[in-house]
Amino acid sequence: MELLTPFDLVDMFPDKQRVAVIGNAPTLRGSGMGAHIDDHDVIVRFNDCRVRGFERDVGGRTDILVCNPYAETRPERRVADEPLPRAVVVLTPQTRRGERGAFEAWAGASRVLFSYTPDIRVNTVERENVSLTTGTYGLSLVHNILRPKDILISGFTMFLGEDSNHYWSDEQPSGLKSHAPEREARVFTDVLNSFRCHLKVTKDVAGIAVQCGRPLKEGVRVMDVPV
Repeated sequence: MELLTPFDLVDMFPDKQRVAVIGNAPTLRGSGMGAHIDDHDVIVRFNDCRVRGFERDVGGRTDILVCNPYAETRPERRVADEPLPRAVVVLTPQTRRGERGAFEAWAGASRVLFSYTPDIRVNTVERENVSLTTGTYGLSLVHNILRPKDILISGFTMFLGEDSNHYWSDEQPSGLKSHAPEREARVFTDVLNSFRCHLKVTKDVAGIAVQCGRPLKEGVRVMDVPV
């Protein structure tokens, strides 16, 4: 690994760019969003995302890969199995978990910045005793650090309803049992509503707000895809 500092990350990504933050939800499957996603200046993805073979729906580039440190849970894959991101940002919960050797093997020659999970200063009551997803933490970090001109958010369902798998698999993620989807969905929506840039979401993301009873703020543009 090549270790990055926060200064390096900021130097790599100027502010006021167009950023696409793409989750791993199955709603991306068949969406045809790939070209629109790739048209953005910076593309952010998460954890064990897949691009090869899914370019038509999810795009073909990753600029920032935001992940947790638990590479031992994805032993069959490496970062180098996909087009290499410009930076890997590791958000580590404030616990003594994660296997260093497994992570180093997974990351390979990537450029990596390690950080503890950021403070999410929204909806304090909902935050009590809730373990948030890497996606929610990553959204907050991307907005605060990259300071984009506008953000596209797509590929998130927050595991509500029956949408509890990823677009490349029909299996439910093993880590889902440690999360509280409805409460986390409210925090997720509060994070989106705190953004100060132009915000564009797809129907799956807008559906989170409806399901958890937290309407998106006025001015958010909802795109027609994915359905």
